[in-house]
Amino acid sequence: MSRPWDTEREEHESFGIMQVTRVQGGKADLFMSEVKHPHRLAIRLYGAVKDRNLNEDKAYPRELQYECHMSEAQFARLLSSVGMGSGVPATIVRRDGQMMDDCPPSKQREAFHADLEAKVEDVSESLSALLSAAEVTLLNEEGEAKGGYLSKGDRVKLIKAIKGTKREVSSNLPFLLEQLKEKLDETIHDAKTNIESFAGRTLDRIRGAAGVLKEMGHEGELTKVDQLELEDK
Repeated sequence: MSRPWDTEREEHESFGIMQVTRVQGGKADLFMSEVKHPHRLAIRLYGAVKDRNLNEDKAYPRELQYECHMSEAQFARLLSSVGMGSGVPATIVRRDGQMMDDCPPSKQREAFHADLEAKVEDVSESLSALLSAAEVTLLNEEGEAKGGYLSKGDRVKLIKAIKGTKREVSSNLPFLLEQLKEKLDETIHDAKTNIESFAGRTLDRIRGAAGVLKEMGHEGELTKVDQLELEDK
């Protein structure tokens, strides 16, 4: 016969506990992020048990099953895009209780540089073709300027080459500039979000220390802390 103070434990494979916590230390690479992350958010999923004691139910975590890490910016996008899009990138650290290999460094920068180089090469080839057409049209075999007037056919060839080069440059340069702007904006946004989050946590710790000093009667030591709070406001 069970007594009121006895603990009854219930277990089931569907029971779980989700936890979001902060991870600090090292400079980790995260999936789809260009910057290193000494501070990141960890989302953990544990198995769980339910204990009933004195008419009260409590849940306790058991084995850690899944864990993923996200940057501050990625986590903010996750919370602000519920039900929208296909999701937000995350770095899997643990799956089915097993640790995963470290996330490899991002190759987005190298891929972006390769795309830029290919576009620049296209523009360079167009300019080379224009130069060759101009040399054939304007210079003789000795490399000297041809005398007399250009024939109608030569003028047509030269104008056609110039138009082709203009079209190639007009098509590629705006694309290059837009890609560069998007990549810079994305990297700056992620870095700014991480910095602002770190600054906010630091000010919270300073204010906490200020409260402790006031309680201990060390108000004379609060000058710098108060000044920081005033500047923050």
